[in-house]
Amino acid sequence: TLEKDPNLPKKYKPALYLAKAQLELEQQNGSDAIVSLEKSLKYSMSKLQRSRVNFALGQLYAQQGDFSTSTARFKKSISGKTNPDMDFYTKLFMAQNAAQGGGDKSFAKHQLQKLVNDPKYTKFKSLALNTLAGIEAMDDVPEAIRLLNKSITNPENKDVTVKAKAFAELGRLYYQQTEYEQAKMAYDSASYFGTTPPLDNIDLVNTRKTVLTEVVKYRRIIREQDSLLDLSKKSEKEQKAAAKKALERQKKLQNAQPDQNTKVVALQAGNSKSNWYFYNNSIIQKGSQEFEQKWGKRKLEDNWRRSASTMAAASESESEDDTEDGKTNAGDIATMLKALPKTPAQLDACLAKISEAYYNLGLTYYSQLEDYPNAIQSFDTLLSRFPNTPNKKQTY
Repeated sequence: TLEKDPNLPKKYKPALYLAKAQLELEQQNGSDAIVSLEKSLKYSMSKLQRSRVNFALGQLYAQQGDFSTSTARFKKSISGKTNPDMDFYTKLFMAQNAAQGGGDKSFAKHQLQKLVNDPKYTKFKSLALNTLAGIEAMDDVPEAIRLLNKSITNPENKDVTVKAKAFAELGRLYYQQTEYEQAKMAYDSASYFGTTPPLDNIDLVNTRKTVLTEVVKYRRIIREQDSLLDLSKKSEKEQKAAAKKALERQKKLQNAQPDQNTKVVALQAGNSKSNWYFYNNSIIQKGSQEFEQKWGKRKLEDNWRRSASTMAAASESESEDDTEDGKTNAGDIATMLKALPKTPAQLDACLAKISEAYYNLGLTYYSQLEDYPNAIQSFDTLLSRFPNTPNKKQTY
């Protein structure tokens, strides 16, 4: 072979070993590639070429778990003449080695934070944040979640794969904490951004997204039906006030312009108001549709039909129900209030939905998520609230 040919000039040896390493890497033989690359460094080559070889060796040693040798190679790489991209990844991988190799995590986090703050690496900011979040997740999950959200909402990031990985990691953290509704939202976005090109774990992301869709569905049934029962016990005045408050909230949501590049914006702690039946957008929109059939489409703002001069001359004592906006609200509110259970049959129907949802939720926890504590809690609640449930035997 050429490698053993005594007549082969030394100046060709580096190219020979580099070509051999390339072939070995294509054959997924990292150990032999390391040997070839190490041999190539024994011969003369340019500073840039030597830096690239050391960089490749740093990656290969890290893949084999030899983090100290990996870091030594990265240090030699960074001492040569490198471009900003290679410089960034060298520092990034050295920080990862420090964390993964049982080294100094504080040093690793400090180095990553420097990369995040360095304007020279602006386009890599989200990648550095993702890596920093991975280290924080070992000891401080809330901080990791904060960093991932910062990565996701970073307007300077143009790499959808980096965004998809942030969402997938966010989903994983919420999933581990059994915060399933938050996990489902994160996995939804990981699937959305991580399909083309596909994430390495896209199958897991989609599987969990599908299962968690069921969990969220049953949880929402329970919350909505419970809120229906609660609202049905209030006075008519209290019901109308609650509906009006929901409409005002809906106006704010419709007037807001969400960032289409973020897809999911509500990834922080859940708002208790979302548990309330009147925050179901389909109920509010139904009332709006009935209004549009009568009045046509109007810009969503107060007193849309009155001109500025009419508004200025309006009496302070004018009733809201006498304005077109008042008619809008009245129509929406009336539609929303129609859904409240009033008769014994309607109340029984609500309770039946809650009972069935608890049973199905428990089954999903048990058989699909293997989350036995939540499964037990769901079944216990079912038996406590509905001791005569038709699913009593199956629950045991």
